[in-house]
Amino acid sequence: KVTAFDRYGHQTSDSMQVQVENYFQLTGKVNLSDNPSDASGSIIQIEELARYDTTVYSGSFLFDNVGGGYYLFHITHTGYSSLDTVAQVTGSSNLQFYLPVESYIRGDPNHDSVIDVGDVVYLINYLFKSGFPPLPFYSGDASNDSLVNVADVVYLINYLFRGGPQPMTFLKKAVVGTRK
Repeated sequence: KVTAFDRYGHQTSDSMQVQVENYFQLTGKVNLSDNPSDASGSIIQIEELARYDTTVYSGSFLFDNVGGGYYLFHITHTGYSSLDTVAQVTGSSNLQFYLPVESYIRGDPNHDSVIDVGDVVYLINYLFKSGFPPLPFYSGDASNDSLVNVADVVYLINYLFRGGPQPMTFLKKAVVGTRK
């Protein structure tokens, strides 16, 4: 004899119909091509389920109770090319996505296609006031030393107000602010 309980914990004395569905914990990571120290902020959408999650500092995400099957994923992150892809979820899946950096201008951390004093303010806010990081991250690297730090603020100030060299651009033509 089998004793059965429904999902509310009520014991049944007769028979019951059982429908078995597999739901899994879906985890994964969005890898950004320029490997910024803070990879949070990517948005992962599962189109068929109308669900989304935003990545944490490490770039990881989590969806609970996802059934097995094929799903369309839409992944976006400001400053990076978006990705639409289909992936199969089986068991507790761990998916990996890669987003390439969009073209950007070194020295244009606010991503407005102009190198000006607004970029200096943006970097100061990021470095000293817990402001948003440059997107993509290396757009804040005006000095082209693979770091985003106070040297980039000084580089931009020298460029804009002292006749210093223009930051090296990456793929996208810079519109340069007016020097004083």
